[in-house]
Amino acid sequence: MYRTRSMHFASYLIASDSLPFDHVEMCDDSRGAFFFDDKNSQGDKLYLHFNRGAQCGANDLFSAVTFLRKQMDRVKQTGDPADVSSYHRR
Repeated sequence: MYRTRSMHFASYLIASDSLPFDHVEMCDDSRGAFFFDDKNSQGDKLYLHFNRGAQCGANDLFSAVTFLRKQMDRVKQTGDPADVSSYHRR
């Protein structure tokens, strides 16, 4: 499992299909912690790639941000990080 608190990086991971999204948990400071299935331990390598200017489609990135915000709102309302719907790109 890979965890990041960066919404930008989490959005990139989803938009680029780099790692499968698992769930989000809310932290004390109202920020999300985003969890991804990382069976091959690629998260840190992908983070370096992201910081070096990795690219993904703008529409995919916008959709991923919207998805993550909705998931955060749902967790804030229900308090249940396990009840997260999968992200499916059209």
